[in-house]
Formats: sequence, structure tokens, C-alpha cells
Amino acid sequence: MIIRNEEQNLRDCISSVLPLDPEIIVCDTGSSDSSLKIAESLSARILHFDWVDDFSAARNASVQTAAGRWILWLDADERLAAESIPVLKKWLLTEPDGPAAGLCHIRNRRDGGRHTFLSTAHRLFPNGFNIRFSGAVHEQISPSVSAMKGREFDTGIRIDHLGYDLDQESMQSKYCRNLKLLLKEKQTRSGDAYLNFSLGKQYALLGEHDKAYAAFLQALESRSMAPELRAAVLNSASESAFYLKRIDRMQALLTESLRLVPDQAAALYLSMELHRSQDRPAQALDALSALKGLLRKKEQGYAPSVLPNDILLPESMLQTMEAELLYELKDYPAFIPLAGKILEKESLKENFRNLLIDACLKSGDLDRAMTHLQFSMKHHPGRKYCRLYAELCVSRQRFQDARQTLEDSIRSFGPLPEDVKLLAGLYARDGQQDKAVALLQALQDNP
Repeated sequence: MIIRNEEQNLRDCISSVLPLDPEIIVCDTGSSDSSLKIAESLSARILHFDWVDDFSAARNASVQTAAGRWILWLDADERLAAESIPVLKKWLLTEPDGPAAGLCHIRNRRDGGRHTFLSTAHRLFPNGFNIRFSGAVHEQISPSVSAMKGREFDTGIRIDHLGYDLDQESMQSKYCRNLKLLLKEKQTRSGDAYLNFSLGKQYALLGEHDKAYAAFLQALESRSMAPELRAAVLNSASESAFYLKRIDRMQALLTESLRLVPDQAAALYLSMELHRSQDRPAQALDALSALKGLLRKKEQGYAPSVLPNDILLPESMLQTMEAELLYELKDYPAFIPLAGKILEKESLKENFRNLLIDACLKSGDLDRAMTHLQFSMKHHPGRKYCRLYAELCVSRQRFQDARQTLEDSIRSFGPLPEDVKLLAGLYARDGQQDKAVALLQALQDNP
């Protein structure tokens, strides 16, 4: 691995591979923190490299002294997944039969782990065949392996990446650094499809979607891309088209992506979001159903074509999206039980519970609506919940509950004319004329 000032990440990264008792090589490009001490404490061999604005140059220097038959490269903000230890051990015991590029599956975490997207990269390759990295940013070994007529294979290895789960300032600095290096490299490799794809992704991350879209289109001019890579570029271009409000173009790009690689999550998810943005909930639900079907097939062992950057959606997120679409379609009999399941796990989703309350009212399920209103009054105190609950109590002839709820609401949030009038009516109904008159008089005196 290559590092600079990675004291926050390095120990966990190296520790994730220690069960394999590997040769660990750390190539330092100028650390000023405790990174080197951490590396030494974990028996890593340290190389020093003067940074030249080129990740490939540093990466090539790091592998020159490796003695093992296989090389796995990681970044400090990555960890080898524990379940991949036996998988990697099997590969390390295999005798290489020629130049090859081993595809690993990377789970990229964002937003404190709430969102994850998938990507793939060639991270495992045999030593001794003079395989070299190329590209100043997002460096690759595949061009080197291809030039040797080597093979690509799927390792089954999973790597967890935390590098996108940083604060906004750190991410902005990282994006700007990468953009600078990519623009410098473009001066000599302007027609390189993968370079333009990488450039487009950096522009998109910086919110410059017009430049991102142009870079993606330039990448698509290449006719030599593998279908999986081309589909990934089409998906990225469709996202930029969405931000640029080129909806028809977005649809065409996604259609082509799904034609190339039908079994992929990213284009199905983007299709769903496209339909939602255009107020087409039925079509959005169809796309979501196709997405859920694909994920069920994966759970049963089906291995579809692998995109360089697909997405991984948690079941809870898919359920919430499905419920929201069912609500938009006014399919309350399907929405209500699904929403109930969601709230069993995420009880404090106030806006979502409001949808459930509304659906219960519209479908005549008043008991369920009142149960959820009671929860909202307890955990999200507010006048609107008290008022609605009181009205429902009146409709069910639960006058004492209605009166108590209104009294508590006025005491906590102050009097509103409609609340006071309803409470006065309840007092009058119970024969408490004096209280009713006093309330209405106070309202008249303090409008």
C-alpha cells in the first residue's frame, strides 16, 4: 500500500490481513504523523517514495520489492472483509500460471454506513510477470495485463472502503486533488475512455454536472469498452443528464445500459428515481419490483454480470421506497401493513408515520390511526397530533379522552380558538356550563 498521514486508518487496515501472516509493504510518500510507527509495530516493511503527483508511480515502486507469489494491494482506508480471509488464503496457495488481474468486490460506505455502493477493481495479481500500474489517479493494472494477453478472473474477495465516509471538507479536498491530477493526465491521454470516465465522476462529485456529462459522452465515443464498463458510464451520464434536466436523454441512456447489462441494480434504481421525478409512481414501482427481484436472485446464488460501480441497497431502504410509492398510488391496503413493519424497526420516522396515519384515516382504519397518533403525541409532541386525536375521540364518542387531550394540549402549547371551542363544547355536553362559558369568555377577551 501507499500512504501519507494515515494514522487514523492504518492499524485497522493492516490488522485486517494479519491472519494471513503476509509480507506487508508500506510505501510512504511523506508522512508527518505516527503512521510509520504504527506500520513498524505491525511488522510492515517501509519504503520511502518522493511524491510526483502520480499514484501509479508510487504503486509501482511499492511492488518492486515484493517477494510473495501473489500481490494484494489496499489503501489505508480499506479493510479486507473477515469473510474473505479463507478465500484469499486459497488464492495465495495457488501457483500463478501467467499474468492475470484478479477482480475484487469493494463495498464503499457513505453517510456513516447508512448507504453503500459497490465497485470492482483488480486488486490481486501474480508477482514476477512485470505487471505495472498506469494512470495518475484511479490507477489500474488491467492495461498492463491486457498487453501481455493475460486473463481476468473473479477472486470472490470483498474489501470494505471507508474513504467516501468523510466530512464534507475532507471529501472536497480529495475530489479537487484528483481532478487536478486527472486534468494533467488528460493533456497526454485525451482520448482514453477510462480516464474520461474518471474525470466525469470527479466533476459529478464536485457538482459540475455539465462538465461531467461532457466527459462521460467523450468516454462513450470509445467502441472498445467491455459491456459492463460501458453500462457503468451510461449510468453515470444518465445521472448528470438528470441534474441538467435532460429527462429524455436520461431515459435513453438507461435503456441502453439495461440492454447491455440487464441484471444490474444501478440502472434499475435510476429508472425508478426517474419515474418518481416525473410523477409516474406506477412505472417507478415496476422498476423497484424488478430491482427487488434481482436482489432476491442474488441472495439465491445467482451471479449476474458485474459492473465496475453498481449499488448496494439495504432492505430497509427498498421497503421504505416501496411503501412511499404505494402511498402515492393510494394503495392503502398494501401500504398500511408494510408501513407498520417499517415503523417496528425505525419507530421515530415521524414523516413516515404521518403518511401511515393519513392512510389509516382515508381507509377508515380509525383504531390504527389513533394508536399511531398516541405514539406521535408521546415522542413528537405537537398541537396538530393532539387536535386530530381529540377529534377522533369525539367521533368514537370517547368524550373524556377528547377532553383530557385538549386540556393537555392547551396547557402545553397554548390556546387556539378551534381547540378552545371544541373543549368548551365538550364541557357543555358534560353539563359543565360554567367551564364552557369561562373558556369562551377568555377567548373573547384574548382573541
